[in-house]
Amino acid sequence: MRAAVADQTFRAVSEPTRRRILDALAQGEQTVTELCGLFEVTQPAVSQHLKVLRDAGLVQTERRGRAIYYSLDAAPLREVFDWAAHYTQFWNRKLDALAHVLERESKRRPPS
Repeated sequence: MRAAVADQTFRAVSEPTRRRILDALAQGEQTVTELCGLFEVTQPAVSQHLKVLRDAGLVQTERRGRAIYYSLDAAPLREVFDWAAHYTQFWNRKLDALAHVLERESKRRPPS
């Protein structure tokens, strides 16, 4: 079951508009109308993206009167973070090697 939840989270964040919606909700709760003002997509498209995010557990809703407010629930993103963190060792080695090359090159050049 856990793998299915993780897959759903990865699928949800794989789409750029959904990531931008999450970024907007990280600033605070918003209605669909408010979110539509941030994107050049239709209200039905934003609603569909919100449904995918809700199904992945990344977005919570609260009804207040006639309005529905959406808020971020970042807990499922831990799976994405943990997966990506595994690869930081690769990038750290590459960056260390680059720093070594740059340091070596700077010692070869006379000061300007």
